[in-house]
Amino acid sequence: MIRVPGPFVVHQGFRTDRLEEAKVFLEKHRADLKDTALDTLEGYRAVLADLGQGEHTLPLREMVNRLLSRALLSDQPGPHMGLATAAYTNFTSPLRKALDFFVHLQIAGCLSGDTTARYPLEQLPEITRAMARSREAVAAADRRLVAKYLDKLKASGQTRFSGTVSHISSSGFTVKLTDTGLEGLVDLRPDSEKFSFDKWTMSLTSTTRRFQLLQSVEVEFVGAPAEQDFLAQFSLVDGCGLKPPKEPKPETTRRHMMKTPMPRPTAPHPTRDSPPPGDLSQNRYPLRSASLNHLPIF
Repeated sequence: MIRVPGPFVVHQGFRTDRLEEAKVFLEKHRADLKDTALDTLEGYRAVLADLGQGEHTLPLREMVNRLLSRALLSDQPGPHMGLATAAYTNFTSPLRKALDFFVHLQIAGCLSGDTTARYPLEQLPEITRAMARSREAVAAADRRLVAKYLDKLKASGQTRFSGTVSHISSSGFTVKLTDTGLEGLVDLRPDSEKFSFDKWTMSLTSTTRRFQLLQSVEVEFVGAPAEQDFLAQFSLVDGCGLKPPKEPKPETTRRHMMKTPMPRPTAPHPTRDSPPPGDLSQNRYPLRSASLNHLPIF
């Protein structure tokens, strides 16, 4: 096997600084996987495959996305966890990006028997940063296109949309519109209710409402201001996300019944035919002896 100094695309899976948090996550939701080696290709693949199964109550696969790292370029072979391969690179012909050119140079060297680096190794970190800047530029262009399209719909009178929660944080969540797949932000910080964020269930909860990943929501398009880089802003439709009313606990109901005083029996109202007080001749509850003459005299 010929070993050459890349360039390789490596992906370490879980971020190194989030490994402990990932283990706690598994202990809370999939305790049987908590001892799995997350820094190995086999362990990572087993965990992600399990979390992606549809039988879980929560969307566990989507919940761990915030713990994952981005791919990097390297001159040393390493696993690409996301693709479940021990080593990975890619290129196109004709050339589209700098990585394509570097891989072409290295392949040409290997074909001629030269396994040394045929590209500038010191440029790999700069190419990685350039790729990040390219992603940011694409995202910025997408935001402007989304803003222009939603503004057009708003001008025609359409502002209400159905969607799902695609990302969530302590300040709000990203909504993905069902009909178009476009995304925007629902900022809950100005809301009159205060929301608490639970990173273990990826949910936001207030006194009356709750939101979590993949939850269906109804929103109104507010706008996409230029000062916020044309990010589409949405607000919640009244009644969206309301928590179901709590069922009374049986024990609470029983205690309430015990504390409720029973009504006292009331004496019948006297009538014209009622005997005077103290008259035992018409006693409704006579003594068993049936006669006062049988009472003992002291």
